[in-house]
Amino acid sequence: MNELDIPEKARQWIQAQGFLTISDMAFTFVQSTDGNALLQQIPNETWTALGFNPDTTDVMTTVVAGKLRRLLAQCRMVVQQFSSSAVTSTTSTPLNPVTSPVWHELAPPRLTPEAVAQMVETFQTNYPGELLTPDTTPSIRLLSVIHHYMKPGQAIKYIPWQIRMSQKQYQEMTEAKTHKAIRSEAQLLGALWDETPEIPLDSMRLSSEWLMKTQCVFRNAWVMVGAAHLQIFKKFDDKFFTLATRRHSAESMLRSVNLHELLEADKYLWGEVVTMLQQKWSLNDALNELTSARADMFGLLQPRPRQNTPKIPAAPKPPKKPPIKKPGLKQSDHSDQPNKLATFIMEEGKKRPLCQRFQKGTCTSKGCKYAHLCAVMVNGKPCGHKHGAHAHGSKT
Repeated sequence: MNELDIPEKARQWIQAQGFLTISDMAFTFVQSTDGNALLQQIPNETWTALGFNPDTTDVMTTVVAGKLRRLLAQCRMVVQQFSSSAVTSTTSTPLNPVTSPVWHELAPPRLTPEAVAQMVETFQTNYPGELLTPDTTPSIRLLSVIHHYMKPGQAIKYIPWQIRMSQKQYQEMTEAKTHKAIRSEAQLLGALWDETPEIPLDSMRLSSEWLMKTQCVFRNAWVMVGAAHLQIFKKFDDKFFTLATRRHSAESMLRSVNLHELLEADKYLWGEVVTMLQQKWSLNDALNELTSARADMFGLLQPRPRQNTPKIPAAPKPPKKPPIKKPGLKQSDHSDQPNKLATFIMEEGKKRPLCQRFQKGTCTSKGCKYAHLCAVMVNGKPCGHKHGAHAHGSKT
């Protein structure tokens, strides 16, 4: 109840009615498929305490009503889980090699370890050159699903890539879940419910190594249950792999399929396989038809035009700020060399040094031995007027 966030007032009413165990809830409301029988027994006083006015609000469509329906549904799931396990364990025979527990999504029951060992032994006898390792051996769930599809009266369905995992992957994901601490009743229900590991789609990355390993595991599963011959399945996988991972030059402006396009192509091809099996084809013939006769695989995995990444235009550079003109000064006609100052001036054929402090307007010596004349170069010669370089070009 803590995990489902059942309000305290609703919990008190449930406990006051005598519902103390999961079985109490599940076996009391056996005929109620949507939980309305439980909700109709809640008095108006309890709804009012929960913050709802039964006269103006449809209490059957409130959030609290939804949480109570979910609570009842989970109680039923747990009871059905134990009931199915008991029936399966008593009816298991060599002709129907299953063991408990079954998966909650109504998937086929698991094969027994003895049945899997027999499949491995038969596979190694028929194909002694093939090595089965934890990375290439199909998981118990994948084998169980395909084994169920091959039973008389059953139809083959599309198997998603999320459960096409090896024995090693399945074991690692199972161990990661069992190591989690159970701290609430809802987590206990989930542990009893046996949530089956699946590979999330967002964790898949299309690469040659990943595709080859997944194909090997999926192929071995079909061959181990005796549904197809290894060589025919290998030809089918090799053509699919070659078309999906073909490299294209940059000049062609083409690319191979991405992960989403590959999964859609695989789904379509197995849809064609299912259609042929419904028309009394064998799986070997259906795979050979798609590999050698039809062009479906070429069309589904054909190169796509490559989309160039649009170039983001560079931000324009800010314009340069014009130089600040000092008041009272005019622009010199020879401003190409504003910082070039002469160090001497010719007077009567002799060099006379120019006072550099006078050029800045900082010389205050009345007996300065240097010439107090402008040192700004004008037409290759010093200005020579009686003002410093700081006042060159002024109106005064």
